[in-house]
Amino acid sequence: RKILLLVIFVTQKLNLFFRSHLEASSDQWRRLHLSLQELLAWLQLKEDELKQQAPIGGDLPTVQKQNDIHRAFMRELKMKDPIILNALETARMFISEKPLEGLEKFYQDPRVLELSPGER
Repeated sequence: RKILLLVIFVTQKLNLFFRSHLEASSDQWRRLHLSLQELLAWLQLKEDELKQQAPIGGDLPTVQKQNDIHRAFMRELKMKDPIILNALETARMFISEKPLEGLEKFYQDPRVLELSPGER
């Protein structure tokens, strides 16, 4: 749950950051912005679903059902890999082409730094 919340936070911050720096006429950056919005909407939906679930544990059938739900989520997440990687690559290109003031403030946020390298 902590990782999901941090991913949501980082995605929201990136979405706001890029929105303020995108050129209105640029299709590439508009697609990046839309992609980040779609990812954020999906992450928020998954967070809502997670909040509705009972705490982990219980009898064997309950734990098996929770495991099935977790596996389904992991499959969905794996299917999102290309979208996530494409958004990250596009964002990397955007940043390398246009150094932006203020990005260092984003990375100094303690909530972003809570992610270990493995969680990033």
